[in-house]
Amino acid sequence: MAGGVSLFALLVLLPGQSLDEAMQRSAGCVSCHGMTEAPSMHTTGTVQLGCIDCHGGNGNVRRPSDASAYESVKHKAHPTSRDRSTNPVRAYAEWLKEDKEYIRFVNPGDLRVVDETCGNCHAKEVRAVETSMMTHGGMLWQAALYNNGGFPYKNARFGESYSPDGQPQKITMTPAPSLELTRTKGILPYLDPLARWELSQPGNLLRVTWRARLSEHLGGFNVELLEANAARILDDAAALAAIGSLAGLARLLPERDPHPELYAAALDIIHAFDDPGTWPALFVRWELQLLGELGFGLDLSECAATGTDADLIYVSPRSGRAVSRDAGQPYCDRLLKLPAFLLDATAPADEGDILAGLALTGHFLERDMLEPHGLSMPQARERLIQILARSPKAA
Repeated sequence: MAGGVSLFALLVLLPGQSLDEAMQRSAGCVSCHGMTEAPSMHTTGTVQLGCIDCHGGNGNVRRPSDASAYESVKHKAHPTSRDRSTNPVRAYAEWLKEDKEYIRFVNPGDLRVVDETCGNCHAKEVRAVETSMMTHGGMLWQAALYNNGGFPYKNARFGESYSPDGQPQKITMTPAPSLELTRTKGILPYLDPLARWELSQPGNLLRVTWRARLSEHLGGFNVELLEANAARILDDAAALAAIGSLAGLARLLPERDPHPELYAAALDIIHAFDDPGTWPALFVRWELQLLGELGFGLDLSECAATGTDADLIYVSPRSGRAVSRDAGQPYCDRLLKLPAFLLDATAPADEGDILAGLALTGHFLERDMLEPHGLSMPQARERLIQILARSPKAA
C-alpha cells in the first residue's frame, strides 16, 4: 500500500488488435517521425501496439502539407509541458509538476503512469519495481542523514515516493512487520516523505544554520523561528495573498545572488501588515525595485518625449519611460498609468492607485521576466488584485 492506495491499479488489458489496426493508430505519428525498425518495442509479434497505446497523444493528426501550420498541428498531436516552453535539459523536481498526460507521452514507464501503460500487461514486473528499495532510495537517504548527523537512528525513516499527481506520499508495509523482523530482515513498517524545511509558513523569519562534520558532506539544517509573521495575518486574505506573491516573484532572482535592499523592503512589507493603508503601496514599490534589480528598471525621472520632470502621469508600455500629461494625452488609451506615490513617497495612495501600480509593474514583469522563461504570474498575485478590486474604496 502507498498513501492508502493500492500500488497497482485495476488492470484492463488492451483489446486484441491486428497489425493493420495498430498501424492505423500510429498513422499520424509515422507521418512526421517516420517508421522505426519495428512498430513497437515488442518485436516478437505476440502483441500489436500503436504509438498512442503507450505514449498517448492523438494519432489521427497528420503532418500538414503547409509548413506554416506545422507548429499548431504538432501541439494538437502532442501532450505539452505545463509551462509550454522548451523541454528542460534536466527537469529534476520540476518533473513532478507535469500533468500525467505529458509524463506518459515522454516516458510511459514512469511510475506515476506505468499502471496505465506497461502495467496493463506486465503487472508482475511493475509490482516488483514499485516495491523495490531502489525505487524509494531509503537506504541512500538514511545513510546520508545518519552519517551527517541529520537523523539519530540507523533504521531508514525517509524515502522518495510520489502519487500520480506528483505529491510526496508515505509508504506503508501491510501487515506491519514485528520489531524482530525489522531487526533481523530489515523490513520497515513505513517510510515518510523526505522532510522539506523550506515549506515553513511563508512570511516567517527564520535563522537557518547548515552543519556537517566536513565541508564536503551532505550536512543538515537547523531552523530557528525568529518571527511568526504568518500567524498574525491568518484572517487577512489580502496580506496572505501578498506573502504568496512575494514568495512567488522572489523565485525570479538568481540563486545565491544576494539582494539585501530587496530583502529589507520585503521585511518592511511584512512588518506593515497591521496597517492596511500602508503595505499595499510598499508592495508595489517592491515590485518596481525587483524589476530594477533584475535589470529591467523603469525610467520615471523625466518625460520620454519632452524631457520635463513635471506632471508625469503615464508610462510607455514599450520603453518603460515616463510620459507627461500633455505629451501623452493623444495616446492615453495606449499608455500605462503612473500613480503619484511611485514618484513621491509622501503622496497618498488609494486602492485605485494601488491597482494602477500593480498593472504597471505586472506588465513589465510578464513581458520581460515571465513570458521569456515560459512562466506565468503567481496565482497569489492575481488573487491579491481581485481582493483589492472588490474593495469599496477601489470603486
